[in-house]
Amino acid sequence: MERITTDSALLGTLEASDNSLVIQLLYFLISNPKFAVCNEDKKSRRDDVKVYFPLIGEGQGFPPISVETLNVVTIEPEGCFKLDNTPFFAESVALGDLVKCKPSSSADHWIFEKVVPPSGASAISIIFIENDCKETVKSFLNENNYFYEYGEFPDFDMLAVSVDDSQVVNSVISFLDDNEQSGVYLVAQNYVSHKIRD
Repeated sequence: MERITTDSALLGTLEASDNSLVIQLLYFLISNPKFAVCNEDKKSRRDDVKVYFPLIGEGQGFPPISVETLNVVTIEPEGCFKLDNTPFFAESVALGDLVKCKPSSSADHWIFEKVVPPSGASAISIIFIENDCKETVKSFLNENNYFYEYGEFPDFDMLAVSVDDSQVVNSVISFLDDNEQSGVYLVAQNYVSHKIRD
């Protein structure tokens, strides 16, 4: 299995027994862009651009950072990006959202302004008070193929979970509620785009 990437687009995964066939197909795709398979909009590109989300302190050292930095995919027009991370602390945004940003004064990063439009995903953060339950939670998420990211901070560890279906949101919330009541972790619904079942 050979993965071929060009500067203009991700052409996909090609399986071939003859390298010459791969070269011919690659040449055809580059010469005929309308046939290329791309995992993003043709006017987008992955690069090292990051978007800064200023955070408002809630006291007692939370959140532990003043700015959350998320990876993005650049989308035209200038200043528009697609979020490529699910947030730990930033509210009202989720994985896959298209966001409008303004350049920083130093011009080395962008600052979040607003969502245009949302992806439909929901973002849930889990703050572990007791680390003994981490593997149980991660196992539940892995078994159900739920996307999450893991973060370690000075006073606690976290999971940032992204879900894109109302049934999934309720399944995750139901599972987390059972253990949250025992005080082993805290759950923050940073942004929920789906109706939560009572």
